[in-house]
Formats: sequence, structure tokens, C-alpha cells
Amino acid sequence: MTPGRGTLTDQLLSVIEVIQLGKKSGLLTIERGERGTIEQGELTFVHGQIIQARCGPYSGQQALNWLRSWNICRFLFVPTEIERTARSTGKLPSNGSQSASVNSTTQEQGTFSGFPPPGMISSTGSVPRRICPDHEALRLLDHHGLSRLHRRLFLLIDGHRTSAEIIRLMGRRPEEVYHLLRDLERIHIIQQ
Repeated sequence: MTPGRGTLTDQLLSVIEVIQLGKKSGLLTIERGERGTIEQGELTFVHGQIIQARCGPYSGQQALNWLRSWNICRFLFVPTEIERTARSTGKLPSNGSQSASVNSTTQEQGTFSGFPPPGMISSTGSVPRRICPDHEALRLLDHHGLSRLHRRLFLLIDGHRTSAEIIRLMGRRPEEVYHLLRDLERIHIIQQ
């Protein structure tokens, strides 16, 4: 990104969430810093899912975690041909044909295949809810020997937050949070 280009934001995470919620496809380039100390990163999205992340020496999940911590920075989102075609025709190409080509071209470059895990994509907008009283749920967590992370996740579930919001608040990989949610569901203290 050349100096002066792009849009200024005070929280990059909000920009990422807007792209994800809008299910956009394209390349998000980001930079921050002054003259000699400029950091640059990029995220590739397909239908709102991050499939590749790079930032300085980092790639994959490390780069994504680093970029999520950025506050004041400049960004530029360039839609891919998929997105431009969708705008002009009013419909998206089928997921199957496109995701296969994306995965084959980026597999070895720090991608997020299975992010979120297969079968869980539709549940990113789901709203988990508690199905037993708090004191009973905490007793069951202890009885089953579940971790403090499970307890923290349970306390974040309020019947209003979506799975995507909970993942963001947990600050963990989506796959890990989905696994924890399944554990809570297995002991019958939440329902997704």
C-alpha cells in the first residue's frame, strides 16, 4: 500500500468483523507505523472466511493473532473477481467449485483450511444458551473435571452473544472454541 492510500481505522478487528459478516471475498492489506518503522500485513477472505494471513515474518494463525491486536492503522480492501462478478450478476458462484480452487492454490502458504471446522460454518451465527441453573452448571463442570477455560466459556454464554462473538471474546482459535462448546453441550449445560 503506498503512503496516503487506504482508510484509517482505530480498531482493525472491527474492519475484519465487517468483512466476515458481509461474507466478502478479497484481499485486505493493512499497514501501520511511520516512515522507517512500517509494519504491513494482509488477509485473504473467501465468502467472509479468512483463508490466508501474513504479517512481517508471521503467517497463518500467528499472523492473524498479531493483526487482530492492531488498533490505529490504514487498510485497503480489494474485492476479488468472485466478489465483482457477484455484484454485477447479483449471485455468487457455487461454493464447491470456488473453495476447491482457493485451497489448491494456497494450501502451502499458511492457510486456514477447515476454519471454522467443516460442518460448523452455519453455527458461527448461532446463539448458544444455558439450559441449566448456574450453580448446577458449575457443579457439573467440576464433576466432569473440565478446565477453567470451559468455565470461562460458560460464563460468556448469555443467550445473546453469537458463537462468532464468543470466539472473539475468548481470543482462541475457532476450532478450539467449537471443541469447548461441544464439551459443554455434551454435559448438558448449554444448547447450540
